[in-house]
Amino acid sequence: MDLPSSELQKQNSGEKNKLLLEKIKELTLYTIEQQKTVYHLIGQINLLKE
Repeated sequence: MDLPSSELQKQNSGEKNKLLLEKIKELTLYTIEQQKTVYHLIGQINLLKE
C-alpha cells in the first residue's frame, strides 16, 4: 500500500478545509435567513395579538 507524500497530504487537507469553509459559509447564510423569517413571523404574531 502506497502512502501519499506529505505534500499530497497537505494539498488534500487544504482542499478539504476549503470545502468545509464553503459549507460553513453556506450554513451561516442559511441560518441568517431563517432568523430573519423567525423575526418576521414574530412580528406578524404580535400584530395578530393586538
